[in-house]
Amino acid sequence: NASATVTIADNDETPSVTGATTSSALLSQASTESMTVTCDFTDSDGHGFTTFDVSLSVRDEIDGTTVLCSSASHGDGCSNGAGELSVTKDGTNYQASVSWDPASGLADGSYDLSCTVVDRGSNSATVDYDSNTAVFTLDGSAPAAPSVTATSPTSDATPTWSWSSGGGGNATYRYELDDSDLSSGATETTSTSHTPTSNLSDAAHTLYIQERDAAGNWSSSGSKAVTVDTTGPSVQGVSGTNGTYGTGGVVTITVVWDEAVTVSGGTPTLELNTEPARSADYLSGAGTTTLTFEYTVVADDEASALDYASTGALQLGGASIKDSVGNDATTTLVAPGEVGSLSVSSSIVVNGS
Repeated sequence: NASATVTIADNDETPSVTGATTSSALLSQASTESMTVTCDFTDSDGHGFTTFDVSLSVRDEIDGTTVLCSSASHGDGCSNGAGELSVTKDGTNYQASVSWDPASGLADGSYDLSCTVVDRGSNSATVDYDSNTAVFTLDGSAPAAPSVTATSPTSDATPTWSWSSGGGGNATYRYELDDSDLSSGATETTSTSHTPTSNLSDAAHTLYIQERDAAGNWSSSGSKAVTVDTTGPSVQGVSGTNGTYGTGGVVTITVVWDEAVTVSGGTPTLELNTEPARSADYLSGAGTTTLTFEYTVVADDEASALDYASTGALQLGGASIKDSVGNDATTTLVAPGEVGSLSVSSSIVVNGS
């Protein structure tokens, strides 16, 4: 087999490194972002850009070093989060660059850069750490979670959430509604509030908020759950205390709701099927699910099976019955004699003779 030796002529000039820089002055080693590390050099011999070996390293504040590229040529892969080395040429000016995603284990603080270039004649030049100090800073410390506020429960189907910085961020936020994973699909904003553009369903809805810092670190989530309730209370049933009531007897009737109700502004009444027609007056129960009414039997009042008079027998009488968030109650009752009505739930006879 024949062998040959290739000699690169005019390799008597030593390269000169003119600078080593990064595309970012501040970056988080905890993020997925990367920076470009660049080494600029000249060589008056003007050889092709593939004829140089480049070494790039970074040094932290306590002299710990991380090698990115070790004697790498154009197209070679580098290490420790650095990609493929690229060398470009413009006359006798050259630039070696590599994309670098700093590892999460690297310490926070400022970093220096070192670059060494060796040509094929073994001539070398270096810009060392001490002449290229504090080139960039790594910051992997996340800001504190935002503080989130909102009114809950609420009858507003498009409630507003507001938030404020927890400290350490740069007032850039991202949020998602009812999804705690903000790594994809989140809305990024510099606003400090969010109001949905369409009505939310009656349910609990949670907004999750994170804040970013200048290095790109995202905080943990601040959150606030809001219960949307746009449905008013409705009657679940009416009942009373069984028995036969004569003149002067007091009949206690309870109206049960599907949620706690408030009563204000007047005295509701419940019209009864007595002969002659009478009504039971509201007595107590505001703030609970059960409103109590009372009817006092008058002489000659009669009802063989006491019930309310009709589906519209619950009269507000100038009052309002609402739930805790202000939804008006539905006062329609089931028809007398049906399941849930007074006469089916109870056995009450009125005999005022």
